[in-house]
Amino acid sequence: MQKYKLSIIIPIKNNGDLLKKTLLPTLETLIERNYEIILIDDGSKNTIENIPHGEQIKLFIFAKSKGPAFARNIGAKKAQSQYIVFIDSDIEINPVHLDILYAALSNDDKKAYIGVLDEKTIFKNNSSTYENIYMNYHYLSFKGDFPIFYTSFAGISKKTFMELNGFDVNYTSSSIEDMEFGQRLNEAGIKIEVLRNVRLKHYKELSLCGLFALNYRKGSGAIKIILRKKEYKKEEILMCAPRINYLLSIPIAMMLPVLSAFTILNPNSRNISLTLMLYFLCILLNIRFIYYIYKKRGAYFLILSLAYLPLVAFFQGVGILSGIFTFIKGKKYL
Repeated sequence: MQKYKLSIIIPIKNNGDLLKKTLLPTLETLIERNYEIILIDDGSKNTIENIPHGEQIKLFIFAKSKGPAFARNIGAKKAQSQYIVFIDSDIEINPVHLDILYAALSNDDKKAYIGVLDEKTIFKNNSSTYENIYMNYHYLSFKGDFPIFYTSFAGISKKTFMELNGFDVNYTSSSIEDMEFGQRLNEAGIKIEVLRNVRLKHYKELSLCGLFALNYRKGSGAIKIILRKKEYKKEEILMCAPRINYLLSIPIAMMLPVLSAFTILNPNSRNISLTLMLYFLCILLNIRFIYYIYKKRGAYFLILSLAYLPLVAFFQGVGILSGIFTFIKGKKYL
């Protein structure tokens, strides 16, 4: 018989203060519901304060950073429940969400389960809002088996996780190891189900440069997974972007800056028409996403998104090209 209903594994690096907002407010409830909390400090420069730890709340500290993949694997090994859930330290922990996950795993532990980033953001700046609503839309609109085990909130049986050898520890930074593990789940015939009623509050603030850098990393990391496997199935390609129409808009977005510069240097009706045609094609390919933004955020943010969309797709495309180039040069991982 398992000691705890569910083991919550939270890797932390230099953002332990966030736990005051994301974990502390519900800590007593989690203990009452017999959930185990495992905190893994991955070589933080600052110490974690005001978080009690003991038998049910465990804290493991690495003197040097070994990456979130390694940290999560250690947490899984230490877990004393048959079910584990990985939650990022910048996600607000809601006991109701954990109850939903526990019920799903208890009913069918042959699947893995992920939550959904809520379209409403804690931080109100435009870059954070765009990324959150992009993720929310693609979670909820995806048809079929989801290709990524998003560790914002991701639950699985410990037995299944250990049989697949956990996350690939060659990843020493965040955001790509969950893509790779998701592919191994799909290959093993284990479906990843989106828990649509688990809407996550995200305490991550993105600047414009941070938004571009994040999507660059997504593109670079995803293409390297594909190249390492030497396979080109639909499930692998969709790691670069969860919808085919968005994926098709990436090369168009990459052509736009070059064509725009050429048009500025050679302003004639043909060049202007071609530039506008490509831009509107990029938008048209994502018209459902654009309409979703309008429904959730109104006309003002819709107008902003008409600029954000091709720019974000451009940097994702640059990441894909960079990933191919560096892979050829011998750098197999991000």
